[in-house]
Amino acid sequence: MFILLALALSLSIAVRAPHPVSAQSTQVAIDNVKLFLDANNEFVSAYAHLFGNPAWNLINFARVQLDASASRSPISGNVEVDVGNYASPGIVSFTIQPGQVGWVEVNPTFNNNIAQISSPTPITVYVKVTDSSGNQLAPIWSENIEILPLDYYVWTYTANPTLQEEVAEQQLTQQLAAVLATPHADPIQKILSAAAWAMPDNALEVYNSFAPLSDYQVDVQQLQAIYNVLKNLNITYISTETTFTSSDAQRVRLPVQTLSDNAGNCIETTLLFDSLLEEAGFITYFVFVSGHVYVAVQEWNGSPHDGSVDPGNLLVIETTMLSTSTFQQSLNYGLEEFNLDRQIAQQYGIYATNFNGTTTGTYNWQTYDNCLQSPPNNWGEGCYFFLINVGEVRQQHADPTPYMDTMPDPTAFDQKVSLISSQIRSADDSIARTQNLQTNGTSISTNAEQLLNESIGLFNNGSYAAAGDAANQAYQLSTQSMTTASNTPGSGSNFTVLGAAGVGIVVAVVIAFAVMRQKRGTQPQRTDESKTKRESTPAAGMFCASCGAAMGTQDTFCPDCGAKR
Repeated sequence: MFILLALALSLSIAVRAPHPVSAQSTQVAIDNVKLFLDANNEFVSAYAHLFGNPAWNLINFARVQLDASASRSPISGNVEVDVGNYASPGIVSFTIQPGQVGWVEVNPTFNNNIAQISSPTPITVYVKVTDSSGNQLAPIWSENIEILPLDYYVWTYTANPTLQEEVAEQQLTQQLAAVLATPHADPIQKILSAAAWAMPDNALEVYNSFAPLSDYQVDVQQLQAIYNVLKNLNITYISTETTFTSSDAQRVRLPVQTLSDNAGNCIETTLLFDSLLEEAGFITYFVFVSGHVYVAVQEWNGSPHDGSVDPGNLLVIETTMLSTSTFQQSLNYGLEEFNLDRQIAQQYGIYATNFNGTTTGTYNWQTYDNCLQSPPNNWGEGCYFFLINVGEVRQQHADPTPYMDTMPDPTAFDQKVSLISSQIRSADDSIARTQNLQTNGTSISTNAEQLLNESIGLFNNGSYAAAGDAANQAYQLSTQSMTTASNTPGSGSNFTVLGAAGVGIVVAVVIAFAVMRQKRGTQPQRTDESKTKRESTPAAGMFCASCGAAMGTQDTFCPDCGAKR
């Protein structure tokens, strides 16, 4: 299914000369053994669970070459690969004809002892060849290797690969990185539950229509809610080195560890975002470029599961901006970055996509090195571009293991998420309470209306505590004005006049949905609809809380950056 996969495997699996332990027969010889190890004789345990799984047939832990050239008759027996307490031995039967050489693929079934490894751990791999009665047919082969912990990863398996070898291996390991994203982890569920409280119907319902919102607006609103919860968790970007062309093992925090540490680099925050967006129901993508990676989701185009993916129909999030920028800023920058990376790679470098399990692309081998040395527009990350559909990789059974889902001590995390959920609900109630005054025909002061609009802007940017404070101030100003008016002499007669005109008149509020679709270059599409939750008509002279642009009295979305008021 994966293009270049066979090349990657043939290049990246270490070839070991036989190390005989003992010999009782020479009917068949073990010529060599290929183990799925990196250049430093290390085994990546992050996808150990894929070996021995009948549904996973793309890679094998061991390939054993048997030589029966000295035999005069067919030989049948079993090849056993043993890695000690970390797996049940893999046993595969074989029959080899006299004078022939053949390969046998063997996969031990690794167990949960892998999860107990906290540092590179030496083990010995044994390969035995026996007949049906257990009699040894060849010298026992052995090799000392190291098993890496779950949070270590290797991006390139060959020590000094050619450019073609390097790219092939990167494309394999970057697809397999899906095993490091953990959408079913309990902390992921709790974040999504908190984000749901920020939605109009208190639920994340991905790829569903909600009139009068456009499909794009629905996608953005839900992405923003998830982003804002992470921002409130104070997840910060740390610039730790991750070299996707290195053959050395590198530590990669799993999502639960990133949440526990409140920090992560580009691959770690990408894995965290992907876990959340996958579990929410989005179709997600890894975007690997030279020395960097970020996440994208497919925008709903009416049939998101038909496989017809267009790179121009993606919403791209630059996850490293989480601690310093609003969601809209991260989204805008991600899109600019994505388009520039794609353009440079297609023209000068390595451009590849994996949309439906098959990798295709443009490989400018002759200009790639020059692109890295003298990048166009001084933008070197665009020289390599690989867009991976994570869902399609999952179809190849590249799923995480349950023991990747556990947070060592979730107490502090649980308390923070609970506080954020409470702040969201409280701010939402305070805003709705003030809006209800307008809905019921009460005229609120200009100051109160400004505070209300400020609270809505703060809410949409994830400043939930401040949003609640501003909404409460708006409500207090409004009720104080009502009390003053009711105590003013002659107010009773005024009320009588108003009552005659009809106290029950409901104020109609026109909401203008205007989202600038920057990536398609379209003009804002406006739709007049009745008032919806957390939206009110902003006062003249108001400004966007995200970019500072001036907004009109009927602008619910900023005409410059698209941020919701």
